[in-house]
Amino acid sequence: MYSTLRDYRFNRDIDDIRGSAVYGPGDEKLGKIDDVIFDSNNGQIR
Repeated sequence: MYSTLRDYRFNRDIDDIRGSAVYGPGDEKLGKIDDVIFDSNNGQIR
């Protein structure tokens, strides 16, 4: 089953990647991470 982190709040000890910039080859900024889809069966990010 897939889920998102949309409303999830991490504690202060964990880095939240939402809002992080995404860069391509040559340091070209492609955008930012708005949300994350993960497999709740195994914890992998999709």
